[in-house]
Order: sequence, then C-alpha cells, then structure tokens
Amino acid sequence: MNIIEKAKKYADGKAQDVITTALEEAYTNGYKDGWADSELSAKNIVCDGVEYIDLDLPSGTKWSIDYIRDKNNVAVHFSYDEAAKLNLPTKEQYQELLDYTERFSRNTKITNGIDFLGRNGNTLSLAHATFYVASHLNSVGTFLFWLKDEECDGDSRLCAYNSITEKRYMGYKLRVLLVK
Repeated sequence: MNIIEKAKKYADGKAQDVITTALEEAYTNGYKDGWADSELSAKNIVCDGVEYIDLDLPSGTKWSIDYIRDKNNVAVHFSYDEAAKLNLPTKEQYQELLDYTERFSRNTKITNGIDFLGRNGNTLSLAHATFYVASHLNSVGTFLFWLKDEECDGDSRLCAYNSITEKRYMGYKLRVLLVK
C-alpha cells in the first residue's frame, strides 16, 4: 500500500468520525433547545434515580426534592464520612438557596417542615429532620443536613440547620440532600 492509499484510508475513517460527532452535537443541542422551550422544562429532573427540582437559582443549581431515602421510602442518615462521598451542597449553594427563596413553616396534622419557594413557583419541601447520636434518634423541629466542608478541621463538619450553618460532630448521622 503506497502513501496515497494509506492517506485515503486514514481520511475516510476520520471523516466519518467528524460527521458523526457533528450530527450528535447538533441533535443534542436541538433537543436541549426544544426542552428548554417546552412546558416539560418546568418538571423535575431525574438523574441516577434522584429527583431534582429547579428553583430558578442564579447558579442553576438543582436540589434533590427530598432527603435521600431507602427503597422503603425511609429517610437515611449518614455520618459525615459517608455523606462526603455524595454530591453535597456547599456552604455557598446553601446560602444561595436561602437568599433566593422564600421559606414557609409547614405545621399540619400530617407533616411538619419547611417549604422553600423558588422564584419560578417551584417548591422544595423538607420534613422536620431527625439525627442519630450513637443509637439515639433525636428530633430537631426544623431541617438539618450535611454540607460539603472543605476546611475539615478537627472532628466537626459543616451542616445546614434552621437557616444557618454550624458544625456538628462528624460521627452524628444526619440526613442528606443532594445538588446537581
């Protein structure tokens, strides 16, 4: 095989790859544009089995619609080391949630919790949380979940608690919300 035949063979394979890539990109962009313009864009997003809600936050961050639950729909509690492996919200993302939503207490006979109302009318509803200290279940009467803690000093880690952030012992088992 001479150099011209080798060049044709090489170019033929590359041209097909370039055309395929261009068509895939055009299809994906068209799909995303159509999705954004449709009524479906207001629906929740499901990714890896977790449902997220768009609260129209400036960063575009989406929040899981509830604490992580097991297959029996029971909220799961995590130590910080267990939770840190997940996509936890940062302190900045949590502050953005507080700054760009309205919060309402929800205290009914059926459920107690806090609702975060986004500028687009979507609502993140969190039940009042519980947490474990050793094997003892404690109720906090508001929301409580781990935040990503980049400082990692000592045995305490950052969590969101009743519209503030504070440090809690990393061996406590708290609930977890995810962001995307």
